Amino acid sequence: MNPEPLRIVHITDTHILAEPGAELYGVDSFAALASLLAVMQRDAWTPHLLIATGDLSEDGSAASYQRLRHLLTSLGLPVYCIPGNHDVLTEMHAHLKGGPIHLERRVLWESWHIVLLDSQVPGQGHGSLSSKELNALEAALQEAPGHHTFEFIPIKPSVARV
Repeated sequence: MNPEPLRIVHITDTHILAEPGAELYGVDSFAALASLLAVMQRDAWTPHLLIATGDLSEDGSAASYQRLRHLLTSLGLPVYCIPGNHDVLTEMHAHLKGGPIHLERRVLWESWHIVLLDSQVPGQGHGSLSSKELNALEAALQEAPGHHTFEFIPIKPSVARV
């Protein structure tokens, strides 16, 4: 008998702003995410967990992470987050982490191994995987033999302009 399939919802680039009603490119990212999560909660297909990658906040502020935390904790699901280039790790740890929200980089879930890779390049608008991250991935893969592996990498590649 096969175990129940793992159901994951993946969101990325939420770009939550500190001020309620504030818009980025004409969109209230908080309201848009709240609508998406409401639809997800009404669906009969209930996820086991949610993965949130990259650019969770647009401005890296405490208020933006607090607003995001409010939305994510209301889901009643474990949530695993990894930063993007707009995120500020100290603020994420202080205002987002806790309860159902995790900033761990590796998750073992039954027969699954989920690896979250950090592609931040401080001070840059693009992402890249450092040799440290690639070594961490190699180590993670060796630590969970026999598990299926998902890798989540929030990355905006650098673009050469001609």
